[in-house]
Amino acid sequence: MKLFDGMGWAPSIREDGSVSLAMTYADREAISDSLQQYQSTHNLSDKELLQQTSHLVKELNSTTSFQDGFLQNTTWLANHLRLPESSDAIKDVVRGALAFCIEISSQSQNPNKNIAALTVARVAHWAVQRVEEIGGKKVSFSPPALSDEEKKQAENMLLEFALGNDLKEAELIEPALKVVEEIRTSVRPSFYKRFHENVDFLVRVVKEPSAEEEKRSYALAALKYIVHEDDVIHDSLGVLGYIDDFFVIETAVELIEPGRQPWKNLIDKIFSHWPFLKHLGVRGSGKTNILIPEYYPINAALNCHALIGKDVKPIKVVVEPVSESASLFAALIGALDIYDKEKSDKALALDFKPGQKVKSSDGSISEFTGIEIVYGKEMFGLRQYPKKGGKVNPAINYRTIEELNLLTPVDDSRVPRGRIHDSMDSVEKSIPALERILDMPMGNINQNTNSCVLVVDQVRRVKDFAETVTIYEQPVKNIVSIASIGVDESKLTHFSHTLKSNKPTIVVAPNLMIAKNFVRNTDREIKQIIVQSQSATTLKKAHLWQPIKQAGLPTLVFLGAEATDDLDDFNENDYSLWEWEPRDIQKLYWENTEDNDDLIVSWTNQIQRADFSAPDIEVISQENLEKSWKLSEELARCVRAREDLPESLDRFAGLIFSTLHLLMTDPLSITTQSRGVVRFEEVKGLWQSGDVARYCTDKEHEIIWMLIEEIGHLTAALMIENPKHKKILEMSDKDPSLQVLLGQRKINSGVSGSLSTPNVNYINRVTPSRETTSPLLLPAWTSRARMKKYFLPKISNQLSMILYEKEFHRYEQFVNDCRRRKQARVAQANRTAFFPEIKGWINSGPPVDVATNPVEVESPPPSEAELFGQEQERRIQRQLVRDARGEKGDQVSQARLVVFDLVQHAFFTPHYQAQTVTHLLDGAATENEQNIQYKKVDNLVPGDAILFSVGRETDVIKEAADKKLNKTDRATADMWRQALKTYKRKHNLKTSELHAKMKSCGFDKTAQTLRLWLDNEDLIGPSSPSQDLQIILDATKDETLSVNLERAVAAIEKVRSAHKQASRAWAKKIVKKAAEICSDFDGGTAELGENACLVRVNHVLDDVVEVRTAKTNRLLEGETWFW
Repeated sequence: MKLFDGMGWAPSIREDGSVSLAMTYADREAISDSLQQYQSTHNLSDKELLQQTSHLVKELNSTTSFQDGFLQNTTWLANHLRLPESSDAIKDVVRGALAFCIEISSQSQNPNKNIAALTVARVAHWAVQRVEEIGGKKVSFSPPALSDEEKKQAENMLLEFALGNDLKEAELIEPALKVVEEIRTSVRPSFYKRFHENVDFLVRVVKEPSAEEEKRSYALAALKYIVHEDDVIHDSLGVLGYIDDFFVIETAVELIEPGRQPWKNLIDKIFSHWPFLKHLGVRGSGKTNILIPEYYPINAALNCHALIGKDVKPIKVVVEPVSESASLFAALIGALDIYDKEKSDKALALDFKPGQKVKSSDGSISEFTGIEIVYGKEMFGLRQYPKKGGKVNPAINYRTIEELNLLTPVDDSRVPRGRIHDSMDSVEKSIPALERILDMPMGNINQNTNSCVLVVDQVRRVKDFAETVTIYEQPVKNIVSIASIGVDESKLTHFSHTLKSNKPTIVVAPNLMIAKNFVRNTDREIKQIIVQSQSATTLKKAHLWQPIKQAGLPTLVFLGAEATDDLDDFNENDYSLWEWEPRDIQKLYWENTEDNDDLIVSWTNQIQRADFSAPDIEVISQENLEKSWKLSEELARCVRAREDLPESLDRFAGLIFSTLHLLMTDPLSITTQSRGVVRFEEVKGLWQSGDVARYCTDKEHEIIWMLIEEIGHLTAALMIENPKHKKILEMSDKDPSLQVLLGQRKINSGVSGSLSTPNVNYINRVTPSRETTSPLLLPAWTSRARMKKYFLPKISNQLSMILYEKEFHRYEQFVNDCRRRKQARVAQANRTAFFPEIKGWINSGPPVDVATNPVEVESPPPSEAELFGQEQERRIQRQLVRDARGEKGDQVSQARLVVFDLVQHAFFTPHYQAQTVTHLLDGAATENEQNIQYKKVDNLVPGDAILFSVGRETDVIKEAADKKLNKTDRATADMWRQALKTYKRKHNLKTSELHAKMKSCGFDKTAQTLRLWLDNEDLIGPSSPSQDLQIILDATKDETLSVNLERAVAAIEKVRSAHKQASRAWAKKIVKKAAEICSDFDGGTAELGENACLVRVNHVLDDVVEVRTAKTNRLLEGETWFW
């Protein structure tokens, strides 16, 4: 795309994210340090500084408004240097700023004196704002704006400089880029980043042939200035030496591209509202403290009613490039905001009385003398009674009113002692991190507040964050009181014993159901709710949001880019949307560090490196495959058009599609044992049996004959040479580091093609690396759900694919669908609504001004391929049910189909208790709650993790319990059930009749309970064995039970105890491996060893079907869910 498009210099033309903004808070912190160093190298006394400042003010002949502002600001700064009550921190800033301005302004012979005037005016302006900030005021660091007249002067200044220098364009660009590289080692990363981006922008302007001559002149002049040796400030002064260069470059960019980008103004607004953010230097698992990246405060600000517009809805959805740590930082900032607000309210409410004893932040004890006007300013006094020469000499030390919040009331019996330092807030001592963050004594911070932030996320994730991330060497858990809601919802588990006595300021709920109940039942004041959608319970259960929506609480929902389909479950009128783009990420400040092992660095790197670009795709063709797919789609149209579709033809069509898919996606060498070939033999056998042909129309008969012939040619060709396998070998020879991701476990385990092919590195699944991943090859197109994980964002920045034309069409359909969804979100999003005071927002998506021209995005009618895919999914579901049906004489049960990953499923009967471990993976379970939980199928939700035995009919817990039992224990424990069944059968009773008999003997439970006792073979025994077994004996007179009654009761207790022990043992294993299991859960299955595995629930079908009892309540493997 051309840099200029004939439409002027609108911000949207800068695609690379460069910004032409003034310095951020991080840059200003660096300048603050540099000014202090600068003043220390100039041995001028305060008196000499004041004298020279006075001389500078008198000599300056002001001709512009920014020079007028410079005079006012230098006078204001000088007055602060005179005031004895000004703190050392304030005086250091003033001394450095005045010394700098005096020296630069004194260079009257400098040919760039106009640039010098602009530079010192900005430094003085910044110094005034810095002093006010130190004094406790909330300020917004914005440079003085230029009037139209002054802007014209700046234009002329740059044009004159361009004309007055003979450096040619070809001689200019390389030296300018060299200066940029020199700056890298001299200044803070954010300063360098923005300087670099602006210089790159100006270089592109110079190179652009279609650029307007005037604007090219601005760019040339600015570039010439930074390479010119005789500039205003010598570059050897580090960041101070480049301030003039920075301002010149910035001025040029502003002249070329009118209209400031909003990010810097937004950051200033946020940091002005939350001053404590500038104290947040965080560290993860490594050794490097870094400034909190700007990305995190912006996310937190989206949920702050004081910062966002009034039209923003209570529920805000944030679409992130990747789901990392933004939600956790938002919770941390939300908690600090609560403390800060409580601190501010308390400071205002403090009513110090004259004579009251107070403790200062430096530890000294004094008497509060009251508030007076001193030196024309409101101040308070602190009285002490020092002795000199044996005599008491009362002395009063006056402080600015801003330092009132540094006092803490103490008991009147305390004796004034300790020296009051010149700056109470600058005493070097070890103080709590929270005190340093909020910049006031702990005594003024209410850590036992009734307000809280509710976080819906995996408890394990939040706990790792709270334990690993540190601020001032202290873990977050010891700074902010955090607790999680237990599985039974009756108690809170605190993360830190240090803060256990405090009410938690951050309350963690592992899922929306628990969060909903907390919102309904708590007496705490919930300030905001933060939801990470990747927690165990997804957003698919929209009804869980009703209590939260009704409460109208500020709610922030974080969605990874791959999870945006979840938005379909919401009414767009219920939430406001903010979506991050890679170009947005590029515009923000991220502190660079070499400590790649640091957790925070890893998180921020992954966010910055999120890549949504298209993979490298090589499309291959196979004539027989293309003909086979065309015939199969023609067959699909015929089948779909029939009203009287025979079951055998439906099943046969499904086998045809499955055969083609297996052959198309197999990246290995094809043999007679490959699943596609085996499936094709099944297809031929079914057709030759005549069971399908008799139901076919003449047209269907003709199509099927051609299909079988064509697939036969395809199979023979692939067995000679599989084009995909050949291509994989070629690519692996060229790049031995290439990894080939097979992806589908079912396909991998069923093929006979060797996975140990020399020089080919096959992998089953991949977890995105924190750093740049190795080259990765996807040899097939699989399910949409899996592809979203691979592409949104890309799992490797070196991702390639080998696809047949049919697969490529599916990829295109996926991309087009993502684009349609993206355009719909862009039409809904409105950043101006979030931050109406911040000007310059541009649309984050397609070139549509959604603020003034909202667009209607309609989905096109489904294509033939989409209809085919939807029907194939339903066909596979029907096939799974057919395969599970019983033959004549088989025992059958009512059950519901539960789908797990791409190939695994189960049929759960109504009374079956699935062994769930979701709470263990989330980290929600306390030590006492570390047991397997049991859920019926009606209570299962997407995301639930279920424990299964692999390839066995028995369940994992039962198998583990049996190792602790004698061979006869289960039979003895089951005598009560056998007694009931024998009596019922012998007397030919209905369940209701048996219930009546039991009731006459004192049975007080329902007929439904009795029916459950009889039908549920997994039920170990009644809840009250001694009482219930005696009633059973009285009703049935069973001789075996009579002889063994006590043994049966004891056996029930023993079996139950064994199950509890087994449950607890497995739970501990899962908790211990939780992090590893979660990272291995990519395909929906995690192998645990000992013939056990975990699967995630994908969805539960509503229909109840009749299947063989032997097929129920166990893990089954069926067809591939490939669409």
